[in-house]
Amino acid sequence: MYRVVIYTVFVGLLCLDNLLDHGVAAARRNGRRRTSFRNSGRDSVPSSGVDVVKVLPTPRRPQIPLKAEVQAPHSRGVPGCTFGTDFYNLEDEWHPNLGDPFGEMVCVLCECRPDADNGIVTGKINCRNLKCPDITCPNGEDPVIKDGYCCKTCPSEDIEKGKPTDSNGSGESRRPYPDDTASTEGTEDTLQGEAFVSILSGRLTSVNTRAIARGSFLLLNNNLHFTMHVSRLSTPQEVVFTGVLNTTLHVHTVRDVDSDTICGEWKNVPQIVARDLRNRNLFVTLTTRSHDQGEVRGRLIPHRALSTESFSVLLTPKRRNGPVNGFLGKGGVVMMSSSKHGNTINFAALLDGLVESDRTESVNIVIEITKRNDVLKRIEVPVVSEAIDVVDVLESVSSTIKKAITKGQLKMRVTVQDQGDVGMLVGSITPLRTCNTIHAVLSGSQALERSKTTGASGSAVFTVDDDGTINYMVRLTGLQTEVSAITIEMPSKNRRKIVADIFGNYRDGLAQGQWIRPKLRDMQMFLHGELYVNVATGAFTTSELRGRIVQLPYQGHIRRHAKMPIQMSGSLMDPTQETGAAGHAWLLLDEECSLNYEISVVGLNSVTEDDIGTDSPPTTPHFYAEIGEIESGESRVRLVLNAFRGNSARGTLTDVNPGLLENMDRGQAFIQISTKNHRGGEIRGQIILPNSCHSTSTGNNLVPVHDPMPAINVDDDPNSCFFEGRYHAPLSTWSPDYDRNCSTCTCKKTVTICDPVICPELACDNPVTEPGECCPSCPKPEEPEEPGCHFKGDNKVHRIGTQWHPYIPPFGYTRCVLCTCMPGGNLNCSRLACPVLNCPKPIRLNANDCCQVCPEPEPIPTTTQPPIDDTLLQADEVEKGCSFLGEFYRNGAEWHPLVSPFGTMSCVKCRCRNGQAKCKGRTCPQLNCKETIRTKGECCPSCKEDTLTVPTTLEVSLPTILEVSAVKKSRRKEKLS
Repeated sequence: MYRVVIYTVFVGLLCLDNLLDHGVAAARRNGRRRTSFRNSGRDSVPSSGVDVVKVLPTPRRPQIPLKAEVQAPHSRGVPGCTFGTDFYNLEDEWHPNLGDPFGEMVCVLCECRPDADNGIVTGKINCRNLKCPDITCPNGEDPVIKDGYCCKTCPSEDIEKGKPTDSNGSGESRRPYPDDTASTEGTEDTLQGEAFVSILSGRLTSVNTRAIARGSFLLLNNNLHFTMHVSRLSTPQEVVFTGVLNTTLHVHTVRDVDSDTICGEWKNVPQIVARDLRNRNLFVTLTTRSHDQGEVRGRLIPHRALSTESFSVLLTPKRRNGPVNGFLGKGGVVMMSSSKHGNTINFAALLDGLVESDRTESVNIVIEITKRNDVLKRIEVPVVSEAIDVVDVLESVSSTIKKAITKGQLKMRVTVQDQGDVGMLVGSITPLRTCNTIHAVLSGSQALERSKTTGASGSAVFTVDDDGTINYMVRLTGLQTEVSAITIEMPSKNRRKIVADIFGNYRDGLAQGQWIRPKLRDMQMFLHGELYVNVATGAFTTSELRGRIVQLPYQGHIRRHAKMPIQMSGSLMDPTQETGAAGHAWLLLDEECSLNYEISVVGLNSVTEDDIGTDSPPTTPHFYAEIGEIESGESRVRLVLNAFRGNSARGTLTDVNPGLLENMDRGQAFIQISTKNHRGGEIRGQIILPNSCHSTSTGNNLVPVHDPMPAINVDDDPNSCFFEGRYHAPLSTWSPDYDRNCSTCTCKKTVTICDPVICPELACDNPVTEPGECCPSCPKPEEPEEPGCHFKGDNKVHRIGTQWHPYIPPFGYTRCVLCTCMPGGNLNCSRLACPVLNCPKPIRLNANDCCQVCPEPEPIPTTTQPPIDDTLLQADEVEKGCSFLGEFYRNGAEWHPLVSPFGTMSCVKCRCRNGQAKCKGRTCPQLNCKETIRTKGECCPSCKEDTLTVPTTLEVSLPTILEVSAVKKSRRKEKLS
C-alpha cells in the first residue's frame, strides 16, 4: 500500500507538470503570419468565461520529497505511452523509477495498454502491485529478497524479478561470440571491413609505467582508421606503426594532446603491410614527451568480439601499498555486447601481465561487476597460464545491471583467484568509444509504406557520452506541411517498434536534445546500424522522411562532430526538384587553402527513360559531385569535384580559384549532385565557408589559414531566418511561396519581413500585365527581344521599358525612387523630389509614403498599440521593435500576452522598450473565502457566495496557474524590498 500511495502522488505531479509544459510549449509555438515573421504558428483559442480555482489540502508530512520530471510533448499520431521522459510502445511493461535515492519500484508493474477512442488507437498507462506467491525452499533454506527483486526466492534458484526462468536461467542459449543480436534483414553492414584490437602497455618497452592504452582499428578500402583510448599516459606525441623487426612503417602526429582519445587514419596501406596485419605481425607504439622511443606498445590482432562490441572496459592496475613493480606493465581490455533481448551479456577480455609468465598450472580468473563497491555479479573463468584471452557469458542479467550499464555506473574488477587484490585490474564499463561519425541521411526514398518524392531531406548527427547519454541533432528542410512526429525506431516485420520519441525537442526545423536513458538492447542496436530516424508530417502521417543510423569511418582531415553537415535536397534546387533523394556533405579548408570534402547520399537513381522497358539490367548508379557559385541571381557550376559510384565520395581539391573562395566566404556558393535524369543537378546545398584565403593584394597567391574552418549550414547561422519550412541567410532577399510575383522578403536579425510590391503610376490608358509580372505596364511596340535589367535589391530581372519602385533591403520598397530598365539592359534610377513645406513639424501619414506633409489642425489621439498591421515598417522601427510569441510590436507598445489555446492573460502586461519586451504580473488582493471565481476579461478573482466543498481531485486550469505564479512572484519581490 505504501508504494501505491507513492506512485499516485508521483503520477499526479507528472500530470500537473505535463499541463504546464504543454501550455508553455503551446505559448511558444503560437503566432500568426504578419508583415514581420518569427515563426508560423497556430491560431489561438479563447479561454472559457469563468475559471474556478479549487484549493487542495496540503499534506502535513509528505513521505517522499518527489520532484516531477519535465515532460516533453510527444509525437502526434504515434500510438504509445509517455511516462516521465520515457516513451513506451503499446503492450510494453516496466517498473516505475523515482530516481535517486529511492530507485526503481520493483513491486509495481506498469503497462502501456491500447485504448481506442473514435477509431483512433492511443496508449493508456495501467499500473498494479505485484502479488508474491508463497514458496517453500528445499533443504530447509529460508526465502530471501535479493537486491533489485520484489518477491522472496530461494537462495539456490536463479530467477528474474520473482519469475522462474528457463533451465539455463535466461531463456536464451548459453553461447559466446558470435552474438545473436537483432536481425539486420534487408540492411547492409554499417562498417564493412576488417577489425583489429590492440592492448598497449609497458611490457613490450623498456619503460616501467602504469600507462595503458586500447587501440581499435578498421581496415577499409586500403585505409586503416583507428581510435585509441589512453589512461595514465603522459603527453602523447606520435602513433608509430612498426613491423616485427621494429622497422617504422607509418607515423601519425597527435594534435589534440589534451584528450584521452586519439583519432587517426593511415591512408593507402601497402599490400605487404596489410598481409602482416592479418598475420599479427604489426605493432603500434605511443611515444610521449617523456619517452620519445615509446611509452606503451602492443600487437594488432583480429578478434571475433569486435563485430558485435557495444560496451568496453579499459582495465588499469589498482593502486595499492607495496612494491611499485607489482602493478607496472599490467592492463587489459574487455569487449562486451548484449543479446537481442538484453538478458545475456557476452564479453571477451584481453589481459596483459595479470598471470605470471612462469606459472605452469591453470588459474581461475575472478570477474566482478560492481556498483558503488557493491558486487552485483561474480563469475570465475578458468584459463591456462599462457592465455590472455578470456571469453564468457553473463546470464540472467538483472534489471539493475541492464539500466546501470547504459548509464556508465558500473565498474569491473579482474583478479586471480586466491590472490586477493594483488595485481587487481579495475575499469569503468562505458559505451564503446569511437572516432567514427554516427549519422543518418533522411530521404523520401527510404520512407515507410512507399517512396516520397517531395524534394525534402534531413540530416542527423549523434554522439555518445561515457554515461550512456546519446546526444542528437536532426535538421529537416523542404517540408511543405507541419512535422507531426520524429521518432527513433527499429524495423519489425509485424509492426513499428519505437525506442525513443524526440519530437518534444523539435523547433524551427531542428530537433536537438539528449536521449538520456536508452535500454541495453537499444544501445546495442544503435551502435550497429539497426535503428532508424523517422519523420511524419501532416501530408504523410506515417512517414515522409526516414534514414538509417550508421557509422561513417573517421577521416583524418575533417572533424565532423564540430558542425552539422551541409544539407542537400531537391527543394534547394532552382527550380525545385521533386525527388526522393537526399544527402549531406562536410567541407573544410586546410592550412594550405585546399578544399577537403566528404559526401554521403541516398536515394539517387541514374536509370534513364531509355532504360525503362528494355531487357537490359539497370545501370550502376553513376553520380557527379559538382561545386558552383551564384552570380547575378544565376547558378553556374564551376567544376566537377568527383565522379563516384555508390553512396559516398571524398577527396581534396587543390588550387581553388580565389573567386570561388570569396563566394564561399560570402555564402554565394553551392554543392550539388547531378545524375543522368537530372544533368543540371538533382540535390543541392548552400555553402557558407568563412575564410581569408581570397584576401590578398598580390594577385592569385592564396593566404593560408591558420585555424582550419569547416563549412556551416545557413541553418547554423544564429542570425538566419526560418520561414516557410527553410532557413534564409541574413540580409538575403527572396520571393515567398505564398506570393511569388507580388511580394519580396528579407531576413533581418532572425526576423523575416515581407513587403508587397509597390506599383508605379503609369502614363498610359491601356496598361497590360505580362505573365509572371506583378505590376501592369504600358504596351510597347513589338521589337526584338532584349535582355532585361537585373536589380540586386529584389533579385529579379525586369523587362526593357518597365518602371518600378526599387526594393532596398532591409528597408523594403521605397516610393522615393523610380527605376527604369533602358534599352541595352542599362538601369536608370532617380530620386523623386518632394515639395517644400511651410509647417514646423511635418509628418509622414503612411509608412510607405515618400514625402512628408503638414499635419491636420486636430491630431488623432493615440491609443495603446496592438500588434502591427500589414503596413510597411521603417528601419528604426525594425531595430527598436520587439518580437514576442510570434508577433511584432513597435517600440513603446503595451499589450496583454495572448497564450494559445487559453486566451489573453489579463493579469500580465507587456511593454516593448528599445527592442526588449518586458512583462510583469498584477498583484491581486488576498481574499478570505474558500472558493473564488474569475470572470472573463477580469484579472483578479472574487469570492463566490456558495460554500466550497473540498475536492478530491486536482482541478486547476492552466491560465490560473500561470497568473497565480505571476502574483506570487510579485509578492516575493515586495517582501524583499
